[in-house]
Amino acid sequence: MPLIAGIAVASIAGSTFILPSGYILASLIVVIALAILSWRYLNWRRRWIFGCGLFLFIMICGYELTLLKTEKLNNAFFGKYYQPGDLWTARLTEPIQEKDNSNKAVVMVTGINKKGRWVATRGKAIVYFGKDTLSSALRYGDCLMLGAKLSNVKPPYNPWQFDYQNYLANKGVYHQAFAYPQSWQRLKSGEGSPLYAFAYRLRDKFLRIFEQNGIRDKEYAVGSALILGYTDKLDADLMKEYSGSGAMHILSVSGLHVGVIYLVLNYLLFFMNKRRSTRLIKELILFTCIWYYALLTGLSPAVLRATTMFSFVIVGNILNRHANIYNSLAASAFFLLLVNPWFITDVGFQLSYLAVAGIVMLQRNIYNLWLPENRLLDQIWQLVAVSIAAQMTTFPLSLFYFHQFPNYFLITNLIAIPLSSLVIYSGMLVLLMSPIAWLSHFFSHLMVWLLTALNFIVKYIEELPFAMFQHVFISRAEMFLCYLIIFSLVVYFSVFQKIYFRLALAGLFVLIFSLFIRTVQQTNQQKFIVYSVKKSSAFDFIDGKQHLFLTDTSLFSDDKALSFNIQNNWFALGLRKHYALPFSDNQQLTINHIFKKGHFVQLGDQRFAIIDPSFHKIAIPCKLKVNYLIVSHNPEFKISDLLHQYDPGMVIFDSSNPLYKIKKWQQECQHLGLPSYSVPESGAFVKDI
Repeated sequence: MPLIAGIAVASIAGSTFILPSGYILASLIVVIALAILSWRYLNWRRRWIFGCGLFLFIMICGYELTLLKTEKLNNAFFGKYYQPGDLWTARLTEPIQEKDNSNKAVVMVTGINKKGRWVATRGKAIVYFGKDTLSSALRYGDCLMLGAKLSNVKPPYNPWQFDYQNYLANKGVYHQAFAYPQSWQRLKSGEGSPLYAFAYRLRDKFLRIFEQNGIRDKEYAVGSALILGYTDKLDADLMKEYSGSGAMHILSVSGLHVGVIYLVLNYLLFFMNKRRSTRLIKELILFTCIWYYALLTGLSPAVLRATTMFSFVIVGNILNRHANIYNSLAASAFFLLLVNPWFITDVGFQLSYLAVAGIVMLQRNIYNLWLPENRLLDQIWQLVAVSIAAQMTTFPLSLFYFHQFPNYFLITNLIAIPLSSLVIYSGMLVLLMSPIAWLSHFFSHLMVWLLTALNFIVKYIEELPFAMFQHVFISRAEMFLCYLIIFSLVVYFSVFQKIYFRLALAGLFVLIFSLFIRTVQQTNQQKFIVYSVKKSSAFDFIDGKQHLFLTDTSLFSDDKALSFNIQNNWFALGLRKHYALPFSDNQQLTINHIFKKGHFVQLGDQRFAIIDPSFHKIAIPCKLKVNYLIVSHNPEFKISDLLHQYDPGMVIFDSSNPLYKIKKWQQECQHLGLPSYSVPESGAFVKDI
């Protein structure tokens, strides 16, 4: 807890002040002095003095460690040297990821050319290459020289948009570049870690074995993600199906997969249990294999958590001691955060530890509610108890991040977890038997059949009525209130002290009050929003929990762009009834206080006119007074032409206009004394009416 507190202070405060090492040493001396005093002179009731000193010392260490692990604070960080136009060198730190229109690579920037002199640097960046044979042939450890422009990752430009900049910053990435074929060249290969390089080569070999055995399409995508942690082939539809049915955790290599590997190997090496010396060798083999599997699957936080915990179990076996599960869980988190304190911001890390904590705390109590005598029912009930326990401690975080909850998660887990385990077993047999072609081919048929069944069941459950509780929005404070209620009730039913029940009731009251206040605000809201979506127009006219959404036909059908840029804002505003129309639709429409006719919209007492290439300068007897003129899709006119027909309060230029044209229009607006706003430069325009 003190380590996490120190990390939280450093990450939330965003401080750049690193304490001198002398202060850390002085703090340690104080803690040691307190320990001696507590032991020699202070009685048992004053043990908290040493506890507080130790807590503060570890908290300071957590704070310092976080800043030391923040790349942009490093003196060799490339961002301190790079200027547009500089040549730079980089090394691929991960295999290429294939995207729809590009190949994505995470690189370590190793040098910047400053006036003919190379400066050694460090720091990660993301490079997007044009999709061609040259970039597709890039491998982990390749060294490149690039002339592509490095730019800062952009912050979110829309309200409640996913903060991709912060997401990458937590991973130590602050810059990105788009490299065209003529802007880069490969210098040499094989400069990465030999261990990682071998693991990635082996994973590629395993993937080829799957392909050679006729595993294709969805079965290949799910199988390679399930067994090897290779997720590049998972498309949006598959992700939606698994997320909607509550089986998304299966596609992420985690404790389930590491546990299966551990159990299989432990069973295969049963003959080594007879002697102490052979048992030691067996435990070392298990330790090596699970860590190599973690390396093979990409060392995700969930895999690291599971592998570290199993490592404690193995060490306990070697020392002939049984580890306390709470200590193992806490120790694994402690060591992982020492390696990389920014793991704490990873959603997978958070969900993984909360799920295991829920299982450890609640599974036994839930299971004891019913003790079936039938063995099959008992196995099913155990799985149900595990699923309920994990969901109880993860659902507030899931609602906060993903705004949805799978209602049929119990049904999904009862079927999908056993099936996915069988897929892992069959996939391992496909790989192990690959030297014997016909046997490997036989197990691949079994694997395909199991994957087909798994995909069918997941899709069927996702399509059931009321499969998903969607469009839920809770704030960060409300999420913490949910956890306060859950853990207060857990403690109450463990020790039956009324104070914890009262604490849970107080938390529930505050949560209900917070939700009520927001509902009242949402019911009475009136807003106008021009969203910032690259090369697109998107306008929201919001009245209470209803809204009129106008956009381009292309964006209208692009679920991915809508989800990334806009939908989170709809959830936050509690919008329930959507009236979405393509931008070109000229029909007349009335929704409560919203009136639309052609390119004119009125919301309450505010008037809006949308100007596009269909605008023509005409002579009219009097100007039309509007509060906002929205210029869209790069029409050919001067601002003075608009003022012959309109008397606007402000001119807004949306993201469908080129920047050079917007700058020209804004200069004209400034000359005319007319307020203007550029959405591509300043982000979404939001107006409360």
